[in-house]
Amino acid sequence: MIILKNAAVSPYLKPCTVTIDTGEKVALLGASGAGKTTLMRLMCGWLTPTSGDVIAPPVGEFAYVPQDLDASLNPAMRVGDIITEPVAIANGDVAAAVARIPELLRTLDLPADAAGRFPRELSGGQRQRVGIARALIAEPIVVYADEALSALDHTARELVIELFQAPGMTTILVSHDLPAAEKLSDRCIIMADGGIVEDISSSELWDRTNASPARAKLIDAFELLHASSMP
Repeated sequence: MIILKNAAVSPYLKPCTVTIDTGEKVALLGASGAGKTTLMRLMCGWLTPTSGDVIAPPVGEFAYVPQDLDASLNPAMRVGDIITEPVAIANGDVAAAVARIPELLRTLDLPADAAGRFPRELSGGQRQRVGIARALIAEPIVVYADEALSALDHTARELVIELFQAPGMTTILVSHDLPAAEKLSDRCIIMADGGIVEDISSSELWDRTNASPARAKLIDAFELLHASSMP
């Protein structure tokens, strides 16, 4: 469970009160600069609130998936070692993590021999999937994904959404991708100007009735982009 009680990071994040239950899938949505990443970093414990309280799983019980997945891959290490590195750093059960690698490779549609290769020997899409495997190898109870779906190819995106929907795993997704947020999440927290302006179910995401200006702008932007991509 993640609990924020009037938690703020002045001057970037206004006081926020929110509870996320174990196993919930939550999307943090809003325009650039709305405060999404600051709120997520507060949940991770990487920022200390200037006021209020934060209760969240400690380091070692959550995984962070960055937008630039390639940045998490050491080019001098083989893929198997890259995937298990977080477990080794945490002094965890590396042997058990190694045993999980074949299953993760299959799930992410990676070659069976990928663990013995270097990142440069894989395609861009395959490297992205290795980054996801690295985040999930320790079976975290919470996954924080900061725009992690935006750089994925279509196949990898669908695989990752399925993985993030695993029962019992809490998933916090920062995204501008409304369809992905709707598909992955049970709940959408809309942010604007450093604060939470709406906390709705994902089924309400596209409903303009009583929508906040921030959500209306997200829908407008999606529809404009979608219309411009039509032949």
